[in-house]
Amino acid sequence: MNYSIENELIKVSVKSKGAELSSYFNKNLNTEYVWQADPKFWGKHAPILFPVIGKVFNDTIKVGGKSYPMVKHGFGRDMEFEMRNQQAESIEFSLRADEQTKQSFPFDFELVVRYELKGSVLITNFIIKNKGAEKMYFSIGGHPAFNCPIEKDDVLENCFIEFSSMEKDDKVLINMDGYRNGNIVKDYINGKSIQLTKDIFKHDALIFLNLKSKELAIKSKISSKSLKFSHKGFPHLGIWAPVGAPFVCLEPWHGVCDSIGYTGELKDRFGNVGLEAQKEYACSYSIEGI
Repeated sequence: MNYSIENELIKVSVKSKGAELSSYFNKNLNTEYVWQADPKFWGKHAPILFPVIGKVFNDTIKVGGKSYPMVKHGFGRDMEFEMRNQQAESIEFSLRADEQTKQSFPFDFELVVRYELKGSVLITNFIIKNKGAEKMYFSIGGHPAFNCPIEKDDVLENCFIEFSSMEKDDKVLINMDGYRNGNIVKDYINGKSIQLTKDIFKHDALIFLNLKSKELAIKSKISSKSLKFSHKGFPHLGIWAPVGAPFVCLEPWHGVCDSIGYTGELKDRFGNVGLEAQKEYACSYSIEGI
């Protein structure tokens, strides 16, 4: 089911399946900023990644010595969420553990996703609650896709991603099967921006583990329109699009894909959150189309 919230500046649409953001429309600029899921390139808008990020080795996680099947990026993006609270400028969804989720993730959890408009800024809040009696381990991440270029008469080669701080960070490499292979590109970012090109993602996502910037933007050399993006509670960042696609995903992550050959416990998986019983973890990202 589709839901909408809006104010005098922005209209937002969200699907109950996956609690997935499907539209952020700036009324004053008459501009849609979220990718509209053309299956020619990629049939999604902004999936939520839970309880893993990327691929787990052999599509399996291990908890307490027992193996469980787990799909790439987790099951959250394909589950039907309950809409439990809607106001004019906010809406909240919930996904709770059940017999289906426990077949692949043996924990009692609740994932709350709340969208809130504050002027022209849309805040996406994630609250993960451990409802069980034991420590829970998971990853959480966003995967929002934004039109790039923003304006139809622009081209990708004019576009770039600008960081709020000077950056010097390595790019983590993954193999063709989607696993980290232990290699890096040293100082892939060395400055305040990344120039986008049609083949920049030919080796899959750009993955960064140690960026200082929590604010960045999608910009064009010839357009005044841009997309401002910020995040809290996510230590890692992925940037991705299919080769030649007219969009780019800015992906704040707490966790990354497995190293090739990893067969250890979920609790030891790199980047995971460890959440004590009856506690909760909160993180968020915000967008503003200007």
